[in-house]
Amino acid sequence: MVKNDKIINLLKTLVEIESPSKKEDQIKEFVKNYLKNLGYEVLERENYIATKSASDLIVATHLDTLPLDYKFFYDGVYAYGTGVCDAKASITAMLVAAENELNYTLAFFCDEEEDGLGSK
Repeated sequence: MVKNDKIINLLKTLVEIESPSKKEDQIKEFVKNYLKNLGYEVLERENYIATKSASDLIVATHLDTLPLDYKFFYDGVYAYGTGVCDAKASITAMLVAAENELNYTLAFFCDEEEDGLGSK
């Protein structure tokens, strides 16, 4: 069982990484290193990163946010900040799930908010 503090701290870390469309390099690097530290083989391209899996199932989200600057805040129930709901909470959930050996692929796309290049 993962502790809530760990999840909230990971979400806070992700929110504090600015990642507007076309400027996702820092968050891509963070996610890539997180997954590699868990032992995953990570495939990286310009517009996405993904774990390698033999499964046909892919769980995906995007890394970029709108170009806003709302600081992270957690009131004990809800979390607030740039990208919390779109889609850094999803990234957090996927990374926490990755702490168990997954038999499916995780994919993280860039530039969803503007051109959708990572999805093409």
